[in-house]
Amino acid sequence: LTNPFGHLEGSSGLPAFDRLAKISLESSTADYGIKASSAIASSWLSPIWKQLHYYFDVTNSYVVKKLQLLLVPFLSGGDWNQELDTEGLARSPRHNLHAPDLYIPLMSFITFVLLTGIHSGSKGEFSPEVLGLACSTSIILMFLELLFVYAGFYFMQSSLPAFFDILGYCGYKFVACVLNLGAKMTFGGEFYYPVFVYTGCMLGIFLTKTLKRYTDSFSEYMDVSTVTKHSFLYVVALIQFPIIFFLGFY
Repeated sequence: LTNPFGHLEGSSGLPAFDRLAKISLESSTADYGIKASSAIASSWLSPIWKQLHYYFDVTNSYVVKKLQLLLVPFLSGGDWNQELDTEGLARSPRHNLHAPDLYIPLMSFITFVLLTGIHSGSKGEFSPEVLGLACSTSIILMFLELLFVYAGFYFMQSSLPAFFDILGYCGYKFVACVLNLGAKMTFGGEFYYPVFVYTGCMLGIFLTKTLKRYTDSFSEYMDVSTVTKHSFLYVVALIQFPIIFFLGFY
């Protein structure tokens, strides 16, 4: 006798409704896995997203004043420490001019990479590789500088600054790179060097005054001399010159 329900059987011999139940069970397991993965990802990404929100909490007024601070830091006297809220936490850049941000570094980095392409195109040498080379070279130099700064704080037995703090401070150099390359494109190569010297000096002064808040926070029992702390700040300021000069060739 033939099975009247043969048309409902699959190749495995199971009735169709059994296979549907199996698929439903597998779907529930897959949904659980997706939800569990989402929860794990959220637990990791939520703190990072919260930190990024802090560093991108800026206003137009803050950006203008921060650019002025970067270009003429010697005009800003007084205390360069960050302002604290009622809970003793650093206020966001929107309310704190001396707080590091990532908006200006990111925008200046993108502008610098685009300017390198425009500059190459004006000389008839543009290719997509130019943008990739400028981008990758900038990131590698930033990474090496981050390692150097962190190593300096570590060997001086200091509590390490927040990663995004140092990333922001190192990223401010692209403001100088944009101005240098813009002067070169607008007025010619002979204007590049005086603008390069000026922006390098201003960036060095800015970093010295800003990072001083971290070196001054050493505990009294730490055997770190004032000469060592100042020397480290001066070295950080001086290495900006070769980095900016090297990036200027693009």
